[in-house]
Amino acid sequence: SDNAREYMCRPVEEFLRQRGIVHETSCSYTPPQNGVAERKNRQLLNVTRALLFREIFLNTIGVM
Repeated sequence: SDNAREYMCRPVEEFLRQRGIVHETSCSYTPPQNGVAERKNRQLLNVTRALLFREIFLNTIGVM
């Protein structure tokens, strides 16, 4: 994350720890690092949408 306060609190840290998620932060005011994070987020959204679409499609045609 970009060191936003909403991600730097104990409840979020505990949530991530319980799920084995490593929280990495970028340096403040470094647009190139923010670009890397934005690309990763976009990739995750694309994969999530594809998986969701697949589930909906398979349920619609009665495969699942």
